[in-house]
Amino acid sequence: MANQGNNIKVVCRFRPPNSIEKREGGDICVNFSDDLTTVKVSGAAQTGPEANGFTFDRVFPMATQQKEVFDYGVKDIVADVLDGTTAPFLRTVRQEAERHSR
Repeated sequence: MANQGNNIKVVCRFRPPNSIEKREGGDICVNFSDDLTTVKVSGAAQTGPEANGFTFDRVFPMATQQKEVFDYGVKDIVADVLDGTTAPFLRTVRQEAERHSR
């Protein structure tokens, strides 16, 4: 099996602004640490858990190519599944509520 005994990886991928967001002048409101493990939200509270940002095993900024995400977080899972190992994969998507309320 490819990597039996893999630990869970928690990653966060950010998509680039879409054409509507660009046209309407949407701002990028996140900053990434140099080691690509922490995300800070611009204008977030300076106290509490948000003050230090949010930490992940890996953060993929807007310019990240699909292959890089696949190689880091998915390739081993696919190999395990093809070898007959059960491998869970969870994907969540969050979009701004404002976009849906217009």
